Amino acid sequence: MGIIKETVSRDIQEQKGGGIVEKSEYDQALEKYNLNITDEEVKAAVKKIIAEKVSANDNLEVKKFLLGSVELTTLSTTDTEEKVLAMIEKVNRFDSEYPDLPHVAAVCAYPCFTKLMADSLEVDGVEITNVTGNFPSSQTFLEVKTIETALAIKDGATNIDIVMPVGKFLSGDYEGVCDTIGELKQTCGDVPMKVIL
Repeated sequence: MGIIKETVSRDIQEQKGGGIVEKSEYDQALEKYNLNITDEEVKAAVKKIIAEKVSANDNLEVKKFLLGSVELTTLSTTDTEEKVLAMIEKVNRFDSEYPDLPHVAAVCAYPCFTKLMADSLEVDGVEITNVTGNFPSSQTFLEVKTIETALAIKDGATNIDIVMPVGKFLSGDYEGVCDTIGELKQTCGDVPMKVIL
């Protein structure tokens, strides 16, 4: 199967390069970036950032900022209402027990717990994040993904996290990837949505 995929991919690339097949808007967008970087180049760039930035950012102000950026999450197949409620109660207590520290940025769980989280969270400024779109695999019908996302927002989600449809990406269906992401973003409306790669 791998040989067939490679042959088809090569033929498509040759046709696109020769102008036989028009390049999609997604292929055109990807051409703007250098996608041919090695692991060694990535490691070197990360090493440089660490060398240049870590010591300057090792202070209380940055640590408080980082604490206030945490998304407290429970995404286990064994999650229960009691477990999710215990997480929310920790956030509620932390705010009153440590008034000089920032609270977490968000709490995150599966959509079936959204209403419980929304009804129990007492701290202003903590977002309610849900993973939708058939997290973590993203392997289901687009209609299921959009309904799940819409229901999460209806129940109180203020942020949505989805997983990029990796299967589509790996097969080179960038248009399908973008269409799926676009459809879910449209479902979200003004509710922020993050795409997990």
